[in-house]
Amino acid sequence: MQDAPALANALQKLANENKSFPKSHPLFIFFYYTHPPLIERLRHLGVKIDDAPKR
Repeated sequence: MQDAPALANALQKLANENKSFPKSHPLFIFFYYTHPPLIERLRHLGVKIDDAPKR
């Protein structure tokens, strides 16, 4: 997909503007989310996600 970086950038900006929390418990996602969480979308687009906490 040639527009994957642009879509990833747009999704990240939307999440930032909406102040959404990027990580949620899988059970919470199962019951309350109607769409995949941001991290799952970015991984599907091929964006490398670093799950390690920043120091």
